[in-house]
Amino acid sequence: MQLSNAQVINGQQTVRTIFEQSSKPKATVLVKVMQVPQDNYSNFVSRVVQATNWQNAIKHSDLIANDERQIHIQKEFRKLRYQYIRKRQSKSEARREAGRTTKQVKRDELAQAVAACELDPREIRSGVEHLFEMHYKTLFSHSDPYFYLVRWWLRRAATIRARGDSDRGYAKWLVMSAMWGHLAPTLSTRANRQAFVSECQLESGRLWDALCKSLDKMYIVTHQFYVATNKKRQEGERLDISRFYRDVKDLLTTFAPYWRSSANKQKRQFTKQLRIIGRELDNALAG
Repeated sequence: MQLSNAQVINGQQTVRTIFEQSSKPKATVLVKVMQVPQDNYSNFVSRVVQATNWQNAIKHSDLIANDERQIHIQKEFRKLRYQYIRKRQSKSEARREAGRTTKQVKRDELAQAVAACELDPREIRSGVEHLFEMHYKTLFSHSDPYFYLVRWWLRRAATIRARGDSDRGYAKWLVMSAMWGHLAPTLSTRANRQAFVSECQLESGRLWDALCKSLDKMYIVTHQFYVATNKKRQEGERLDISRFYRDVKDLLTTFAPYWRSSANKQKRQFTKQLRIIGRELDNALAG
């Protein structure tokens, strides 16, 4: 039998065991060979995974791991020296596959990053599997790797600025959504997206510093917004910060007027940092 473009499905544990026992001279493994149809490849693989994996719980995100979009993102990221981890795997396996890539981008993180810029913040608080089940086609509809990477870097910066502060952790998705509203016009061209990613990669420099400072300002205002909004509720109806960001709908819509209001004392400094980001992008493109 001759096979071309062979791929292992649901054999991760077996392959790992074979690798660990590779010094032994003789071994036999029972395999099942399936001919993959030329059309409807992704649906076929998902059905095979679902039908044959009875040892582990199958998540919706696992079923799309071999989707053509996921494979395309992985290939495009690899060209840019990013490792896109589209399947569940151990840290050692990921390190072996990484090669000379500079950054690891996990599938769940990427879904969250895009969702924070495209959906209501409450959707992200509903869980990663919710994003894959309900919004997969919306989140992974683009072919340009920089579409995803600018959002991933924004998520990384927002995560770093929230580290060690649980209140900021709850507000992170609203902060990202609001921040993206200000960044999106600047990053509307591929050249600007590429320059933004390039400047962020060192996690230092004027653009990165301005991005972090602008996120800090946004975190301050979102907390003030939470306090002010909660005060308007009857005492028995007030929400703790976790439930506020989990349960309240259309947060970005209600936050926008507060951001524009005189209560926002951070707007001037925020605008200053936003201008620095734009200027640094212009310098990067000119230089």
